[in-house]
Amino acid sequence: MFDSTVQHKAVAHPTDSRLLEVARHKLVELAKECGLSLKQTFVKEAKQLTRRAGGYAHAKQFRRMRKVINRRRTIVGRLSREIERQVAKQITNQVAALSAEFKGMIKEALVKAKRLMTQTKHRKSKGVPKLYSWHAPETECIS
Repeated sequence: MFDSTVQHKAVAHPTDSRLLEVARHKLVELAKECGLSLKQTFVKEAKQLTRRAGGYAHAKQFRRMRKVINRRRTIVGRLSREIERQVAKQITNQVAALSAEFKGMIKEALVKAKRLMTQTKHRKSKGVPKLYSWHAPETECIS
């Protein structure tokens, strides 16, 4: 038996650029919440990249837009690696170690970020369903 009801969700059109910006923002927010200090948060550059990606997409200049998306992916990767290093450093030092709740939140966020990075790099990722929304990972595309 199948449920044929469809409920509306607050999920915007899943552009890679927007999803990577959400990932960057959530990682920075989570790091602050957990008390981790980041070298850079890339806020200023993120604003510029958002504007450039939107402009290139509007003008149908997709090769240029790809460069912007690649830079976004680089930023998310750098942030996720820095957070991983800091968590590992806190575990080895045993000084002000993170609670299990924070560790779970960080692990979940890093998994989502890695999933977004791979799906934006490889247009067709086999086996792993595409992530359409950060806050609702269970969302699927019905075509």
